[in-house]
Amino acid sequence: MPLDQLDEADTPASPDVAEACQSAQLMDELELVLLQLPLVCRQVFLWNKIEGYSQREIAERLGLSQSMVEKHMKRALTHLQTHLYLFQQD
Repeated sequence: MPLDQLDEADTPASPDVAEACQSAQLMDELELVLLQLPLVCRQVFLWNKIEGYSQREIAERLGLSQSMVEKHMKRALTHLQTHLYLFQQD
C-alpha cells in the first residue's frame, strides 16, 4: 500500500533529531559516569537496575551483607544524580 494511502495513525512518526542526539549524548555520559564508580559499586547498580536482581540476591552473589549492598546502591545513585544533574546544566 502506498504511504499516501495510509492513515496518519499507521505511519511512523519521524524522531526529533535533536532529541535523538541528546539521548545518545546522555547514554554516553551515563556510561562514563558509571565507569567512574568502583567495580563492586557499579556491579551492584547494574544488577539491580538493569538485571532486576534484589538487593538480597546481589548480597548473596557478591558475598556481601545486604547493608553493604544498600550502601553501594546509595553511592551509585548519588554519583549518577550529581553527574547527570551537571550534564543537564550544560
